[in-house]
Amino acid sequence: MNLLFLLSCVFLCALSSLANSDNQRIPEDKLLVLTVATKETDGFRRFLRSAKHFNYTVKVLGRGEEWRGGDYMSAPGGGQKVRLLKAALLEIKFEDQIILFIDSYDVVFASGPKELLRKFQQAKHKVVFSSESLIWPDRHLEDKYPHVREGNRFLGSGGFIGYIPSIKEMIANWTGAENDSDQLFFTKIYIDPAKRKTLNITLDTKCRLFQNLHGAL
Repeated sequence: MNLLFLLSCVFLCALSSLANSDNQRIPEDKLLVLTVATKETDGFRRFLRSAKHFNYTVKVLGRGEEWRGGDYMSAPGGGQKVRLLKAALLEIKFEDQIILFIDSYDVVFASGPKELLRKFQQAKHKVVFSSESLIWPDRHLEDKYPHVREGNRFLGSGGFIGYIPSIKEMIANWTGAENDSDQLFFTKIYIDPAKRKTLNITLDTKCRLFQNLHGAL
């Protein structure tokens, strides 16, 4: 009888724990995807199809603008994206919003908002950046990166997710040119121990949220 009672208590505690976990989950409607696309490329249309398939809410920034962010695939650039993000965040009034800021020309979604938010919460940080196996754009900063036991060590700016107050604080001091490197800007924040701790930033080193294929081969 005592054993049965103990097992019943354990079962009830487990159910209670699951219920509390469900209650604490971030609702899917709190997630907003922001991306920059000045042109409608085939890759961008593919991105939108995958977003629609998994029922993401997407807001596109920079439509109709001339791209002045440089050719950042071969040289540092992308600052225009940060400028557009900074302006867009000022228009969002809900401080409990979760922002996923992600590239769109070479990105597809592989799962839905529920799984993404669950893994974001499990990371237990305010902002989570994608990670890469190769450092870009300044290899001289490699020694300043924290070491990781497993996975990718270096920051990738092509995708990050976080609470809107933290992201606003992170980019508040952006005053760069349109063709300045967004990745270098975020890298310098991340490798600064004080800023990394204050902003509560981490990398998705094991690629649970973002699978970055740069350098995969």
